[in-house]
Amino acid sequence: MSEQLWIDLQRLFHLWTGNRLRVHSRHAAIDALENLARRHRSTPEACLRALELAELPGGREALVESLVNRTTWFLRDAKGLHAVVEQMQVKQQLDVHVWVPGCSTGQEPYTLTMALLDAGLRPHVLATDISRDALRFAAEGRYRLHELARVPLRWKTTYFAATGPDEMRVASRVRDCVTFQYNNLAAGLPPSATTWDAVVCRNVLLHFEREHAAAIIRSLNAATALLLLSPVEQPLAWISQSKRLDIDEVVLLRGEHRAAADAAARRPIHRARTEAPVIVKRAPSEHVSDLVGRACAALARGALADAIELCDAAISADRLFPAAHLTKGLALRRGGQLAEAVPVLRCARFLTSDEAWLAPYTLARCLEHVGDRESALEAYKHALTIIEGGGVAGLAPWDTTMDALARTVSETCRARVVALRSR
Repeated sequence: MSEQLWIDLQRLFHLWTGNRLRVHSRHAAIDALENLARRHRSTPEACLRALELAELPGGREALVESLVNRTTWFLRDAKGLHAVVEQMQVKQQLDVHVWVPGCSTGQEPYTLTMALLDAGLRPHVLATDISRDALRFAAEGRYRLHELARVPLRWKTTYFAATGPDEMRVASRVRDCVTFQYNNLAAGLPPSATTWDAVVCRNVLLHFEREHAAAIIRSLNAATALLLLSPVEQPLAWISQSKRLDIDEVVLLRGEHRAAADAAARRPIHRARTEAPVIVKRAPSEHVSDLVGRACAALARGALADAIELCDAAISADRLFPAAHLTKGLALRRGGQLAEAVPVLRCARFLTSDEAWLAPYTLARCLEHVGDRESALEAYKHALTIIEGGGVAGLAPWDTTMDALARTVSETCRARVVALRSR
């Protein structure tokens, strides 16, 4: 397959969706294009040209359907959703309007809706996605029992109804609160008669180019009181210079439409302090590179405190330098500070732009040890995909020894994926 075909496919997919096709997704993307070409008795090159000229009815949508990421689960990063619910409780009115872009197959908007109902609120949730297949599945609200493993028993009995020996359906009182609708976030926000009380946009913008993602965040901040991103997307809060609420492990941003406080709240509500926007410094790369090199050397000889101190200096000089976060995460993990390593490694994973496997692999190890099985499983799969796509470890040129471990790490990832799926 020609290199030019891959370049053209990347360009067009980005044009249509705003999403980036990374190197590790190359084989899957080319396979999808070839399958589409075979169905239309065409060559991949001619098929892609027809898609670009909009001469293949339904072709673009079919290709996008086969390539979009649908990874999601109930109660994913639940702490963030609970933070949104808690902030909603300070409002005087019971009606809460929330938008969930990139809703995939519905687990996230349904989780949020159930949490809001539990808090005694009346949720009005708009859930959107670029995948019409995912939206149809979500609107049905039918899930296998293994998909509900993390759902509390009380929620299962209150908000679900059994529809078969291995299936439950979201109850109508929950489904009626959620409207599923097609929207391409890259093309703009959906029309709304009111501003949003909150927007829950998690694990969506990490697939966009950074500046495009930052521009979307600024648009969202102008239309909502609160904006929730995923923990791995924390660097986007820095890049967009957004105000973040001071809540550990939660990237909850303060929008321009601030909600009024509820003086008559039924119980005291924690009002999170709003942090000032982070100023992103970009020191000369030679200086930062030298600090990271010294940190890697300290890590190699077991001087963990020195390595962390040097990484902190590098991050202070350039907050967006990927290897500084990665090296610090490795040092924290080696020192047994697994919970502290998780947010650092999440930043490293984002900043390495899905082209390096060491950050998601180390993150997976930490997440598994702290008990976050679903997130660990997703991180192992992510690392494995990058390795299979020819990705690097991510610490060169400071430490090239890690790249030689790719095969061993891939075998470990496969074994952990099997083990975690069987639990």
